[in-house]
Amino acid sequence: MSKNYTTDAININSYNLSESDKIIVMYSKEHGIIRAVAKGVKKPKSKLSGRMDMLIANNLVLVKGRNLDIVSQAEVLHNFKNLRIDINKLSFSMYCAELVSVFGIENDFNSEIIYNLLVDTLEKINSTAGKSNILAHVLDFQMQLMDIVGYKIALNNCACCFKPYDKNFGFSMQGGGVICPSCGQNHAFSAEVIEVFKNPFDCQNLALLEKSFNILKDFISFHSQRKIKSLNFLECI
Repeated sequence: MSKNYTTDAININSYNLSESDKIIVMYSKEHGIIRAVAKGVKKPKSKLSGRMDMLIANNLVLVKGRNLDIVSQAEVLHNFKNLRIDINKLSFSMYCAELVSVFGIENDFNSEIIYNLLVDTLEKINSTAGKSNILAHVLDFQMQLMDIVGYKIALNNCACCFKPYDKNFGFSMQGGGVICPSCGQNHAFSAEVIEVFKNPFDCQNLALLEKSFNILKDFISFHSQRKIKSLNFLECI
């Protein structure tokens, strides 16, 4: 990168640095995870105020720094305003953003795919109605993200012996998908959940969508190197 560079990025976390400055963690379209200082962002009259809030996507101009880059300019691309007036939308959107924070890396060669997936998912959650529809978009996001980052979930064949799936299969967190009784069974499963994983948008059964989400989030947590903090809040709604 040159000293100054431009990128599209979405804010996925932040930390206080001083009385007026913050470190903003972003996932960018061109460079994966970026950590940059937003100087003066906590001041009421800051030109960056609001633009550095969580789940805001910006077109940025950044200046390369010795340790951390500095946000020079920010133009809002997507503010997903409906996320902030619905607890389900906000909570599940924060969960999706945290997954990108956990599994994304700096200079990620999948950066454009992951950035577009997150923005597209947040746009759909922003414009949809009802918890069932929100869950369907989150499930689809989870399945796609796991595929991109190398944890594609086996659904059609036993993850161990490749036997074709049938209704007696369980689910193996360690094995990476469905597993036949001969290879072991360590998570209750059902044919209905398989179908939800394959196409969550065909399901309007909230209880089944929630069951499918819980199995999938347990799988993701198992393969994560960090605790996914937003799950604590999701369990309360």
